[in-house]
Amino acid sequence: MSFTRECPRKSDDNFPELIAKYFRLGWRVIPLSGKVPVIPDWTNAWLTKSELQNWIERGCNVGIVTGWTKQDKLALVALDVDEPKLLGFDCEAWINRGAMAHVTGTGFRIVFYTDSPELVKFSRKVIARQSDLSEEDKKLLVKGADRETITILEVLGEGRQFMAPPSIHPETGKKLEWIKGPSEPRDCLIVHSLEELKHLLTQSVGLAKWVVGELFEPISLNETKEDTSILQHWLEKILAKLRPRYARDTPQYYLFRCPFHGPDLHPSFAIHKRKFYAIDYHDARIYSMRELAQILGLELTKAEVKVVLGHHTLKVRGGNVIVYNDEKPMYAISLNSLTGDRAKKRLAQYLGIDLNSVEQVVAQIVDRLGTFKSTKRTETEEVQRSRFAEWRRILNADMD
Repeated sequence: MSFTRECPRKSDDNFPELIAKYFRLGWRVIPLSGKVPVIPDWTNAWLTKSELQNWIERGCNVGIVTGWTKQDKLALVALDVDEPKLLGFDCEAWINRGAMAHVTGTGFRIVFYTDSPELVKFSRKVIARQSDLSEEDKKLLVKGADRETITILEVLGEGRQFMAPPSIHPETGKKLEWIKGPSEPRDCLIVHSLEELKHLLTQSVGLAKWVVGELFEPISLNETKEDTSILQHWLEKILAKLRPRYARDTPQYYLFRCPFHGPDLHPSFAIHKRKFYAIDYHDARIYSMRELAQILGLELTKAEVKVVLGHHTLKVRGGNVIVYNDEKPMYAISLNSLTGDRAKKRLAQYLGIDLNSVEQVVAQIVDRLGTFKSTKRTETEEVQRSRFAEWRRILNADMD
């Protein structure tokens, strides 16, 4: 498998032949200034070849609009591989299946057809912060090596566009070239569903497989509506069950030797620490916490985590501990800071009890939620503001 951006084949098509070919294939071609469209309402524009030529003579680049082509039953989709070394991306595997591909500034762009309305509407990218990556991952960065936020992989569906050969890249000054040039659908890869796309990506990403999980994150799972304290409690039970298979963890994931496939030379099963889903890299299946627990034979409950102290009741809700006084919400503190000395002193002062009693209260809450050791992370101001907004929303909702 090839994990670098050099691939063995390049098209010999020249400039006018390429433009003519785009139009023959029924693709929507637009003029770009660098990477940016220069005409209004470009998502609905269908330029003629002569209209485009007028823009090209002014020095414009060439853009291809993704989405349905003039051959109504097929649409064009692009896959931007911005960090091929981090992904361990096998470009050749896609080309061998019939996909079109060209080099970009730092990686590849894979282009293919689809007849799936669901896939056409799927536009999504995986972004990571430097702080979310392991030291090993950081060493493999190319484009994002000196950036705080890195785009790793992106799917361009309907209403998007990409800079196509023979454009000149505005950052590198190099001409884009096809590795495998534009083709008729009969000679090209046609991906029929999101599930097939996920399978292809799982097979072609050799290293940072967690990116595939991020791309297809199960945002529609019903259990994402559950209180995060309940999901955290479920996660702890699952982690305890899988502990014998634990390999290591990253800033975002717990990694395990797969409980369903094996033997594993490398960890091939991951659970997201904050988004509460798991992915099996063997078959690209994504599990909710509820699904995974059922398969592992675990019984899950929604028992409310609360501690009663006279007129005060402490309830865990939305990643926070809310203090109620006679059922009226009065004070909140995040779960992440609950075990800190400062938080304990504030609780003691607010509840009118000594620190030893507070220690017992905190111990009860922690025991109900369960624990799993991992790398300690300091909350950013953004996360703190998010938590503040969350508990303020809870307070307001309870007061209504």
